[in-house]
Amino acid sequence: MDGVYIPEAAIKEHARFLFGKPVTSGPVNGRAGAVSAVGQIDEMPRVLDDGQIVCKAVLWPQKLSEEQLQAIKSSRTCMAQCAFTTSTEPQGGSWQGLQYHSRAIGLEWDSVALVIPVIKGHAAAKINNLSEVTAQWERRLGRRC
Repeated sequence: MDGVYIPEAAIKEHARFLFGKPVTSGPVNGRAGAVSAVGQIDEMPRVLDDGQIVCKAVLWPQKLSEEQLQAIKSSRTCMAQCAFTTSTEPQGGSWQGLQYHSRAIGLEWDSVALVIPVIKGHAAAKINNLSEVTAQWERRLGRRC
């Protein structure tokens, strides 16, 4: 746990500051900039009873690979990891058997990184082939693709 306890109240109080933050793909590693962003948090986040944060984002398809787009389209929801720093106050204790020496009183969010399930190898090729076949049939039937 890194020695800092983050109470649910701190998460609920500071979740609103995720609004407008950049969304990246790949691992969380420091500050996100315009170059690494693939989208942006587009809705005021909600905090569920178990402390999970739920929010909607606008993703920019031109910044994602075809495999990433297919994986996102197939699942419609993605897990994410957040990069943040904490403001703390000294307070020792334990939580679920883990010791901590400080308690977070504030969270400063940096970015949100999507955890995109990767479709590899044979499955990725199949999805691309099926998409092309579907588009061909739509054109033959006179539908716009």
